[in-house]
Amino acid sequence: MADKIAVSKAAAILGVSRRDLQQLIRQGQLHADNGQLDVEELSRLYPRFSMEECPELERVKVIKATSFGRRVASEVAPETDELELRLAKRDRDLAVARAEAKRFRALAEGLIKELERSRIDANSAQLELLESLMRWITAHNCDT
Repeated sequence: MADKIAVSKAAAILGVSRRDLQQLIRQGQLHADNGQLDVEELSRLYPRFSMEECPELERVKVIKATSFGRRVASEVAPETDELELRLAKRDRDLAVARAEAKRFRALAEGLIKELERSRIDANSAQLELLESLMRWITAHNCDT
């Protein structure tokens, strides 16, 4: 995207009148878009034109460059308090999930022990079923 500058600012930097620049625009030697001139076109027409010599323009560039980031941060990024609340909720959710996992792990271990005790009095068909259940529980019991 080309840098633009207002006709009046360009005239002030060049040390010419606004009227002189507007005359060049009317003659077609310089193009304006809503009162804005292209910096590169000005540099070709006026080799002494320099953006570095205008601290106001440099300040505008800095403001433009940083304002987008601030606007995005203020509109998109949540505030610190909001982040802290979200983090605290996630911590609570994680604690609940860990407690549930611990209960289910204990339940699976208790079931395996109960199945092992049932093997003592089981006939061959029951024993086969108990072994199959124990293999399935053991295969799906994740100790992490």
